[in-house]
Amino acid sequence: MKFAFIIDPLPKLDPGHDTSVALMEAAQELGHEVWVTQAQQLSVIQGQAWGLLEPVQLTPAKLDDGHWVVSEQWYQTGKALLKPLEEMDAVWMRTDPPVTIPYLYATYI
Repeated sequence: MKFAFIIDPLPKLDPGHDTSVALMEAAQELGHEVWVTQAQQLSVIQGQAWGLLEPVQLTPAKLDDGHWVVSEQWYQTGKALLKPLEEMDAVWMRTDPPVTIPYLYATYI
C-alpha cells in the first residue's frame, strides 16, 4: 500500500517521541510505501486533490534500556513529485496544533 503523511517538516520531528514517525516506521516495516508532504504543498487541480510528495526511508529508533536511541541520519527522502492524492491508499493528516485557518483549508482538500 501507499501511505501519504501530511506532517510538519521532517527536521522538526522528534523520532524518539513523535507518533507520526512511529506510524511511518510501522507502515514501512510492514512493507508499505511511505510518502510525506506538508499542508502548504497541497493543492486542487481541476477538482482533484494533489500534493508535492516525497518518498521517505526511515531508520527506526531502537529501544535500549528504556530509552529510544535514534540514528543521527534517521530519514532519507527521494525526489519530490507532484501526484494526485487518489494514488495513495491512505492519507494521514498529522500536523501539530494549533488548528488554524490554513490547517482547516488543508483538511478540506
